[in-house]
Amino acid sequence: MPSFTGHPLVDVGLATITAFAGKERPEDLTEEDYEAIVDYIGQK
Repeated sequence: MPSFTGHPLVDVGLATITAFAGKERPEDLTEEDYEAIVDYIGQK
């Protein structure tokens, strides 16, 4: 279960994925959320 680490670069990436998924906490992310961001990034 991911959570904020205190490292700014890691935490910004995690916050971005969390927002993209429409979730409030990184702990709420699912495997489908990660697959969705991978698909989105892959389209660019």
